[in-house]
Amino acid sequence: MKGIIKAIMIGCKCSEKEAKEYYRSEVDYLRELASLNDLRYGDFEAACSNLGIDYDYAMDFINAVGV
Repeated sequence: MKGIIKAIMIGCKCSEKEAKEYYRSEVDYLRELASLNDLRYGDFEAACSNLGIDYDYAMDFINAVGV
């Protein structure tokens, strides 16, 4: 998880604390979509885009959501 947090810090130009909050917020949103059976791969890419990080980090979100 440290790698994605560092990437978010760079992408969002924010502190580590803010990056963790942004990450948790995106994960919570993705989990909500999953609970509604409305989660698509593009949602993981959108989370990356929202945080200013490369799409390569989509797998980190997939693992965090547990799908």
